[in-house]
Amino acid sequence: MSKRLHNQPKEQLKEVLFEERRQFIRDNAPSMELKVLARRFFEHFELKTKSTAFAALLRSLEDTGFEAQANEVKTSEFKDWMRGPVKEVKKDEKLSVPNVVKRQRTKLEVQAVVTGAHFIQQGMNRLVPEAESSVQAAARTEQLCYSAGEISDGEKNSRSASPSVAYLDRKASRTGPSNDEETKDLSSTLAGLTDDMKDTVEEPPSDIPDPTANLEHFATLGQEIEWNVMDTDILQVFREFRDENLGPFSVARDWIANLMYDSTFCQALEPALLSPVRRADPAPDIYERWPTLRAILDRVFVCDGYDDVANAIRSESMQDPIAAYLFVVIMAYFQYFQSSEKIPENINEREGFAGLTWAFMQTPLTMYGIQARYLDILITAVEARKNQDKDPLLETKETGQYADAVALYNDQQLFLAEAAQIHSPTLEKRHQDEYKLARAMRDTWISHIRSISRMRVPPRGLAIFGSVSFKDETKLLRMDFRGAFRLQQFDMFSIPLRKQGFGMKMRAAVVSCLELAARLDQETQRRNHVAPVLGFYEREPLADAVCRITKTSSTPTKVAKTPKKK
Repeated sequence: MSKRLHNQPKEQLKEVLFEERRQFIRDNAPSMELKVLARRFFEHFELKTKSTAFAALLRSLEDTGFEAQANEVKTSEFKDWMRGPVKEVKKDEKLSVPNVVKRQRTKLEVQAVVTGAHFIQQGMNRLVPEAESSVQAAARTEQLCYSAGEISDGEKNSRSASPSVAYLDRKASRTGPSNDEETKDLSSTLAGLTDDMKDTVEEPPSDIPDPTANLEHFATLGQEIEWNVMDTDILQVFREFRDENLGPFSVARDWIANLMYDSTFCQALEPALLSPVRRADPAPDIYERWPTLRAILDRVFVCDGYDDVANAIRSESMQDPIAAYLFVVIMAYFQYFQSSEKIPENINEREGFAGLTWAFMQTPLTMYGIQARYLDILITAVEARKNQDKDPLLETKETGQYADAVALYNDQQLFLAEAAQIHSPTLEKRHQDEYKLARAMRDTWISHIRSISRMRVPPRGLAIFGSVSFKDETKLLRMDFRGAFRLQQFDMFSIPLRKQGFGMKMRAAVVSCLELAARLDQETQRRNHVAPVLGFYEREPLADAVCRITKTSSTPTKVAKTPKKK
């Protein structure tokens, strides 16, 4: 995408991007061979995944009337050829000056944590300039190679193991022949340089299992193993994204597609795909389930201040469950607002979640007959995963992680909640909670599949729910499986922290929490209408399929942060 697109308003980004692509095709398609056009198209718009690049090129050709070229793009031969140019765009980015220097700097900082602050002072001053000078040398070499003649096929094959050499060879091969003999003296310099740069190109860790090798066991368990949206294979897009994002604290390692609105995977999707990919199934109609809901909300929230809302609720009949729910929320704030205009700054994490956020969430669960517990509840699925491969006679049992709240279905945890402080939490805590919750939801999903498959085929689209609270904001999440574990954000609400503007936030939070409870109730109803009980031998394929699910990886050890320079 060109840099000028970033200055456009968000609502115009999609159309501006498509029009720029179409204009590129109009300007270049009549005078270029298709493969040359495609290569320059991918480079110009920085398309780094095969599926995204294919969809963008095909649509641009069809929109501009180049039907013959569009038909050729659809052939399997062209699709196979596309792998090369797309990989070139990725390597060009990896071997760019800023990225190489960034990787050298990061590597150096990790080493500095181990060897001490003295190394930081000495090494950062010495090695980073060396990396920068090496990259500058590579740039000069590239300029010479760019004007050089074509390198022989034998030499290319012998040097193809080095990404940086291949990168320079590509640049050289795009120009015409030249008699410049100076490039013959670059072989030894280039070989030494690429040995240093080879370490900076990160390879996927060898101990991370590849869950994509075979997904048929999920089909045996009744789950969907394809994920297509608008004729795009999202599973292939995620597979390519995962290959590039295998860091120690990346949920993609565990085959979790994070679809929360601020996730890096969503940023890698085409703008046209964002909404349909992220959107969860619609919630049940809460106004049909609770006929008095709309009328009571309209009467209570005429005014926006806390005192006005409280007085309006007290005038409602407490025999109505909706009015009783609103009264519970109002009373949760009474002890704070009796002597102050806002929630105190020194409220701790437990008090903020249990006294305020959970006041919105617990009563709707009770209204739908769903049992809930809160404050330091052991996540049983995580404990089971940690002890899955242990010998109970020889090894000590490990304790699982704890959630701030859970909701239960037949004694199984269907909903997990994590929360940070309402005032001044650290950004690190937010990422820790989201990482912990995503993996715990995966463990819980597998636990439910294992439990149901002991007797019958699990229902298609089996889902687990969760929430993560940070400051006054709570994200509501859902995880299911469709070729990958999809972590979808289906709603978000903010709790009021001041008397002023109380009514608006309270009304929105009440509706969101009622819809959360309705989703959980809908899921429990689906569980009650699953397939009939199978015979013992009919259940054998299910047991084998469960054993083939790759368990969630161990939590990585946190590296000590680099100390600040004095």
